[in-house]
Amino acid sequence: MDKFLELKTLLKKDLYLNFIAPLKKPSKRGGSFKALSVFGLAILFIYLGFLYLMLILAFIIPMAKNGMSNTVLMAFFGFVSIGVLIFTSANIISKIYYSKDVEILLPLPIRRNNIYLSKILGSALPSLVISFIIFVPMVFPLIRFANLSFLKFFSIIFLNLSNIIFTILILSTLLILFMRAFAGIGGLKNLLQTLGSIIIICVTLLPQIMNRSENSSIFNENNLVHFIKLLFPQVHLLNKIYGMSDLPAFSLSFFILIAMAIILYVLSFPLSKIMIAGVLKTNVQSSRVWHSRENKNTSIVLSLAKKDVVNVLRTPVYFFNLASASFMLPFFILLSFFKRRENISIVQNFFDNIEIYGFDKINLFFAFMLTVFFYAAFMTPLSLTSITREGKNIYIMQTLPIAYEDQVSGRLLGSTIFQVVSTLPIIIFLSYLTKFNILYILSMLCGAILGSYASSSFGIFFGIKYPKLNWENPQDAVKRNFPVFIFGILNMIAIALNAFLFYLIFKNLGSIIVFKFIATFYLALAILLSTAIKNQAKISLKENLPEYDSYF
Repeated sequence: MDKFLELKTLLKKDLYLNFIAPLKKPSKRGGSFKALSVFGLAILFIYLGFLYLMLILAFIIPMAKNGMSNTVLMAFFGFVSIGVLIFTSANIISKIYYSKDVEILLPLPIRRNNIYLSKILGSALPSLVISFIIFVPMVFPLIRFANLSFLKFFSIIFLNLSNIIFTILILSTLLILFMRAFAGIGGLKNLLQTLGSIIIICVTLLPQIMNRSENSSIFNENNLVHFIKLLFPQVHLLNKIYGMSDLPAFSLSFFILIAMAIILYVLSFPLSKIMIAGVLKTNVQSSRVWHSRENKNTSIVLSLAKKDVVNVLRTPVYFFNLASASFMLPFFILLSFFKRRENISIVQNFFDNIEIYGFDKINLFFAFMLTVFFYAAFMTPLSLTSITREGKNIYIMQTLPIAYEDQVSGRLLGSTIFQVVSTLPIIIFLSYLTKFNILYILSMLCGAILGSYASSSFGIFFGIKYPKLNWENPQDAVKRNFPVFIFGILNMIAIALNAFLFYLIFKNLGSIIVFKFIATFYLALAILLSTAIKNQAKISLKENLPEYDSYF
């Protein structure tokens, strides 16, 4: 009985650190929750719920009416397995091999297999909860149109649990064996982050590529089901059990669940030994990593800017999440042009003969500057997660003799430089459309600098005010981060309102001179406001920095 109590305690600790602690407000008094994080959770839940409702109405209900409920369930099991593979792999690696948690637990009188089980089950629990939340709304059309019975409902629940356990067992086994063989190799962490980011980007782009592909018809229902069965053989059980009568299906699915739980428990003993060997190997090798010395003649602001940019460039998870928009948007624009290549010539001729349409080069100068200004301001600034990316090393900032103004200025400078560089792909593309007119290139560079500075100023203030420091996986710092989500929503709303305001001004006034005057005034006001926000960020850092260590 003690072993299960021990496992329960470890699992409770992991779940608290993963889900409850990030929502806690950083305060020495403790106990309170971040209203912003809870609000972000509510918005995200409503948004995803709306998308899922559309999916139910557009696909699940029509398929259930056409007697294709079996296909719906197999697709559901397949996507659950894919989600476990994609979103659990990083958690397993980071929580076991790139966290001090396992190393701290090793000297304690704790059963080694319980450490393994707590990490694996803690990583799998979110997939289990999310799959159950997704499955429950799916049940109603299946009951209504496919005559899903009470016992068959529980049979599917048991099979879903078995599916998750089986997937997580295979995944953890492969990861543990891989890390046992290759742990401690220089650059392995960056390589894994790069592969993970590439996979996520490919999964994100796949529907667009399939939709635009001339061979998209091959991705029909039969091929999709065949692909799912080939990739995840366990869905064959669903096909067979769903066709059985209620009581045998319930008994067999329950037996499979018990068998999978027993297999997981039995294999936890050898796997935990291999896991611990990999953890010790990682710690020994990582202690020998060579760290380059900073140039003592470099100013503090430049050193901090360089540190922030290099940190993102050397960490693929940060780079792909923070810089993906800089090359994805030009890619989609190019993709649309390549469907009709003559469109490029039409646009180039338009810019060559702009005077015919009542504009001149100065008008286009302001138009390009405003366009790139909004584009640069739209991208996620480095400064938004600069404090968050410090993570559990935030206490080091309290011991360094660096002024708060230098802290803010250095991170702001690094973020501005990174965003300006990130706008270069779209600037090059627009320059090509204008046949590399120097005047237009200068206007776009001015817009990129001003927009990057404005966005970074608001980002550093928001990032200091609402940091997320208690994270193990770098993905949590830049992607699964509700302050970042809220900032993105507010940023999109602000840009949309400003763009709409300019549209109304131009439509009602109809004067290019007035428009140029208002555009100049707007940009000057944006820079003044950004500077004021930057000064406020310095005050906020001075107020909040002593409290950041309340996480630890």
